[in-house]
Amino acid sequence: MTFLFRLIISIFFVILGVAQMYVGYLEMNHYIGPIWAVGAICLCLLVRFTLPITVAAFFGATDILGWPWIGAMFFAVPGLAFLVPGVLGMIISIVKR
Repeated sequence: MTFLFRLIISIFFVILGVAQMYVGYLEMNHYIGPIWAVGAICLCLLVRFTLPITVAAFFGATDILGWPWIGAMFFAVPGLAFLVPGVLGMIISIVKR
């Protein structure tokens, strides 16, 4: 792959991640308020476990933005694509000890 293609893909995933965090914030803000939403997102990023943000992004896309569930799923799935290998690697490293 060329450098330009990798750069474009990287920029796309950064923009998608920021959009997921924003929509996840909107969903959490709707249910638990703005202070707790910011706290929840900061805690998720601090412990490097972003599953709650991904789930909130899915429900935020369906509830807040009014997207159909299939569109919301395609919006949220890239977050899981990076989460699952990390969790599996962590489990394997714990089992090997």
